Amino acid sequence: MNKQQETTNVMIQEMNLLREREKKYHQWFEDAPISLWEQDYSEVKQRVDEIKGRNAGDLEAYFRSRPDLVRELAGLVRVVDVNSFTLQMYKATSKEVFLSGITKVFSMESYEDFIPALIAVAEGRKRLFLEKTHVALDGEVLSVQLHWAVAPGFEDTYGRILVSIVDITGLKRTERLLERRSSERRLLLDTLPVQVWYLTDPDTYGTVNRAHAD
Repeated sequence: MNKQQETTNVMIQEMNLLREREKKYHQWFEDAPISLWEQDYSEVKQRVDEIKGRNAGDLEAYFRSRPDLVRELAGLVRVVDVNSFTLQMYKATSKEVFLSGITKVFSMESYEDFIPALIAVAEGRKRLFLEKTHVALDGEVLSVQLHWAVAPGFEDTYGRILVSIVDITGLKRTERLLERRSSERRLLLDTLPVQVWYLTDPDTYGTVNRAHAD
């Protein structure tokens, strides 16, 4: 076997290995039990860099005072792919629904929540965590945790952003219910004309009602 044939065989083996890795990645991506997105922020980064170059000052204040610009920049994010769980979570019938951009699932509050992502791009950060509000395609409002990371090799362009989204709507609903019940108990205690209290240990009050405090 001559040198050229050896080189050709090595290249074929490397290509086959690359295809196998890509196939495994796609299988993992598609079957993951959480919402996964692949997004392209390259146009957003170009615009944000232009804004920084004009010495816009405090970028967070700059963006908050320009909601139309924030909407425009959010519209520049390109959705490359989403997995099957994303369709289920957002009540979509096909992936094509999302290819028009991330604003497909934005609520009114989502645009303001997008500003930290713009700041992260401006500061060159490679990871971001947010809690925000999305809207499923059937109109249901979702509370979500969003984890956002720049893929290796795309640090300069932000051309490949990997995003995972966890639906915490049920958790937030439970938190609100517990807060409401706590407020109701507090109100009930404070309306009682007798002294009520409990101790967390022999020397420490856990809570007292208004009659006891007075």
